[in-house]
Amino acid sequence: MKKDKGDEPTPVAPKPTDADAADGPPPARGTAKPKRSAAEDAAMEADIVKCRNRYLLTCMQQSVAIDELKGDAEEKDPPPMWKSVLSATIEIALAGGLGAVGKIVEFGMTAKLAKTVVEGGKEVSKISNAGRVVAKAVATSSTDFAKKAGTAAVNASAEGNKASKKAFWNSQKSALIDTAKHAQDKFIDGEAAIRAADDGPAQARALRESLDDAYAEAKPVQRQKTLDEWCNVLAAADMGGSPQSPVVENHMGDSSNEGVLGINVKAGAPGSKPWITSAEIEGLKKGLRDELKQRPLKDMHITKNFSADLNGDTSNFGVTPKGDYRWKSISAAAGEWLKKHAKLRGVYDGQEALVDDLKDEKLTMLEG
Repeated sequence: MKKDKGDEPTPVAPKPTDADAADGPPPARGTAKPKRSAAEDAAMEADIVKCRNRYLLTCMQQSVAIDELKGDAEEKDPPPMWKSVLSATIEIALAGGLGAVGKIVEFGMTAKLAKTVVEGGKEVSKISNAGRVVAKAVATSSTDFAKKAGTAAVNASAEGNKASKKAFWNSQKSALIDTAKHAQDKFIDGEAAIRAADDGPAQARALRESLDDAYAEAKPVQRQKTLDEWCNVLAAADMGGSPQSPVVENHMGDSSNEGVLGINVKAGAPGSKPWITSAEIEGLKKGLRDELKQRPLKDMHITKNFSADLNGDTSNFGVTPKGDYRWKSISAAAGEWLKKHAKLRGVYDGQEALVDDLKDEKLTMLEG
């Protein structure tokens, strides 16, 4: 399924210098210390110290989100799962959460440095890339570290090739606590590049402000990513296959599978906009279903099972979390409807066109 581009406005980045374009630390500009006042140096050092703490506390916020979501999920004692399945979902949840937080910092710095240029009347060419390079290095390294730490935590709790589903929660929490220290250490390694930049105070301030924004968003971002992967764990356990590619083919038209979003759709003539008549998902408490209701369909990265009434002809198909389509049944008339609908919508695939029509819909009617 095609992803929407431009959902969020991207701030205008300051134009980098030739050296900055290499996406590496700023080149040394002699051995002399950049000229700035004692007050500027003091402000820069204060922001650098705050950045160290923000990296630590932001990961801890994500860890709290895991803990809270665990308490809100169904408290059953399900059979253990293959540890490789749990490791896969944990890696996706952690990479998704840390990646999203990293983007908040990256885009935030771009916007705040652009504002510095405008408000300070500075030349764009004098704005370095020091802070953004350090932030990107921390984000990339932390994501890789967390994925490995999550897998290691699952392996440590496993008995043979199986692990309790509780490992899904506990391993993420453990990995994020370890990642908090790793991120802080990685930032400390990059502090010198910020100090050496001529615009070090502006870089430190922009990074600190961006980390403040990331800290505020860390819990909801991680909660959303982990909730999706919990649904995918439940779906894989119920249907077989992997969390990103469960065997949805054998279960289409059956909305009783845990973690699978069952959606009933109706449509009139080809080319007209379809609508959702009902939706349900098993295996989640009402509070978590209410959270899903607040999101548009395009932001739910879980298995979806569509039952579509296409002007009186029925078609069942599924969409995996990876965005792959799977057929269950389709009549000749429904097939013709989808071909015409795709042509009128200017896309190649009929079911993709149908889902794309619904991507911004929120499932306010979602039941369990």
